[in-house]
Amino acid sequence: MTSEILAAAFVTGILVKIVDQIEDKKIKLMENVNVFLGITYGFLIAYVMLKSEIVASLWMAAVLGNIIAGKIDAPGHRLGIFSMMLMLAVFGFPKIDAYLLVIFVLAAYFDEFLKGLSDKRKIKNKAIAKIASYRLLLEASAFAVSFYTGRWILFASILLFDIGYIIAAKLGKRY
Repeated sequence: MTSEILAAAFVTGILVKIVDQIEDKKIKLMENVNVFLGITYGFLIAYVMLKSEIVASLWMAAVLGNIIAGKIDAPGHRLGIFSMMLMLAVFGFPKIDAYLLVIFVLAAYFDEFLKGLSDKRKIKNKAIAKIASYRLLLEASAFAVSFYTGRWILFASILLFDIGYIIAAKLGKRY
């Protein structure tokens, strides 16, 4: 089951970035593909959450942090969140640890907030701006909780999501 969760996390990262790129570049021919990819990644997020309660707290927090930060701003992403919620409504919402949820929501929100400041060049120190652009708070908090609990699936799931996201970003720059 762990390998299924990690594979789904990796693919989800790829799909989320592809949806970003299609939306950001306003690729009209890809609108239907974008909708399909958003729905698919929503189902994958729900799948990951249903397979592991500790991972569910992290992934729900990442979604909520992005919603609060205003990052769910395009049809593909809205449908991704809708399909995630639909799947959870049908198959049952996983047990969420409230403490972890708060920690991870704050980390996800501040990742997006600091990334926004970095993108707008409002962080004067170049090294700090570069670090902020990588959105490392959620990963660091997941690492800390994994270290404390010994549940490394938590950190591994967000790490593989990020690896998929980064690969898609690098490939997207070529096209």
